[in-house]
Amino acid sequence: MMFFREILRFRAEKAGENFPAFFSRYSIKRQRILLSFLLSLLLIFSLFPLLARDCVVRAESAPLEAENPQPAEPSELENSQSEDLTEAERSQESARDGSDPEGSKADNEDAETSRESSEADLEKALADVPRPENSWPGLADIGASSYLVADADTGEILYSLNPEQEAYPASMTKILTCLTVLEHPDFDPLKPVYFSERACQMPAAESSTAGFLPGEIAPTISCLYAMMMRSANEVANALAETYGGSIEGFMDLANAKAAELGCEHTHFVDPCGFGAYEHYTTATDLLKIIRHAMQNRVFQEIVKCKTYSLPPTNLHPAPGWSYIINGNYLVTFGDSGLQSPYILSFNGVKPGMTDIAGSCLASSAIASNGSHLVAIMFNAYYLGAVENSFIGPVIMSRVLLEEGAKKLGAPRIEDVREKDKLTYGWPTFPDPQKEAPVTTEPAITTEPSSSLAPPPPIVLPAEESDPANISVRRWVLIVLIVLFSLLLLYFMLSLYFSISRRRRRRSWNKFDLRD
Repeated sequence: MMFFREILRFRAEKAGENFPAFFSRYSIKRQRILLSFLLSLLLIFSLFPLLARDCVVRAESAPLEAENPQPAEPSELENSQSEDLTEAERSQESARDGSDPEGSKADNEDAETSRESSEADLEKALADVPRPENSWPGLADIGASSYLVADADTGEILYSLNPEQEAYPASMTKILTCLTVLEHPDFDPLKPVYFSERACQMPAAESSTAGFLPGEIAPTISCLYAMMMRSANEVANALAETYGGSIEGFMDLANAKAAELGCEHTHFVDPCGFGAYEHYTTATDLLKIIRHAMQNRVFQEIVKCKTYSLPPTNLHPAPGWSYIINGNYLVTFGDSGLQSPYILSFNGVKPGMTDIAGSCLASSAIASNGSHLVAIMFNAYYLGAVENSFIGPVIMSRVLLEEGAKKLGAPRIEDVREKDKLTYGWPTFPDPQKEAPVTTEPAITTEPSSSLAPPPPIVLPAEESDPANISVRRWVLIVLIVLFSLLLLYFMLSLYFSISRRRRRRSWNKFDLRD
């Protein structure tokens, strides 16, 4: 840079001019030349994308033409060769090429008829296969400290074992917690629930939680889903503090609700079910609580839900930050792996397990005759499953509900008509698939077509697929580029000669002054 400035200074002294004025004039000329050059280049390169686009369109249209060539007419040699083929060779060639010889339509009809008959025979054979009726255990195989199965409509106990014996309910306590919240005078599904430090403190690291943190705020309805489906203990504590002022004050309300329902051997000390010696109930008392709770539509909707996604909160802003699956396996897998020929559906209620209480489960179902059943088990186990696991009470509860349905005279499901109209006291809605209006549109079939003709070629729009239009547009762009290039060259040469003339004129003036 310094070398360039020295050259300019030398030229200014030689021309007899002031260096700052000479440098300024020279810089302005250089800026004009550079600006003109950049402007011309910008105009030229702005036309290249259009030219490239036409080239790409032409290149893409070429493979389409190659993939869909026009059928060529057979030559005379091919006609003569085909005439020389015998009838046997023609049949072999048609079989090898996949073309339809004469009589192929009848062969296809025979193949379709044989396929339908084979499918019908397979369905009949599968229907005749006897299903094992004794693959599930019976009442004699049930192991529990106490249990019962009852008709939820009348309260009649169908089968029972020690129904009046006091037992630890574990997380089945949350059934009364949920009912107390739902029937609270200040209940609002959108009421915010605040999670305090005490609510999030768990007595053991393996305690079931939904992942709420201290200081978090969530709506009541989401908390109820998390408590009943995930058995979230911090949620039960937070609900108790929100609707009772404190955990102790809420438990006074819960015990008062149990006494109001006629529970004479029930006393709870916390909303989760951690309590030991002073936290107890009986199968008969829990049946009264469940029968009353199942009359609440919000409670029904919660306990029959299979999956739930928690909405965002102040500390978890992402939607669906916790995906919950119902811990009652009869509800989650009742339609797939735990079906019963006498049960229409399993629709509740709540499992529970602690080291002291063992595996517990309260479940409800709808029998094939429309009866509503409730099964309750305390400290359930099954010799065929792992002790103190959820598998034991799930299988045993299924047995109780099925046996209860049989005792109520429920027929097998295949013998029941209009079973979809049976619900747990809910209004029914028409099935859109059964009552859909008949349309005259042709049905879409997935059967293979007998014609082996190639698919129609893909045709681009006329303005893009016509080679003549592409060629004309490309030549117009080329001409424009050439014109701009010539204009740039003319402009550069004019600037060059203009500067040269000024230099010669300045030198002549200096020569005249010296003379």
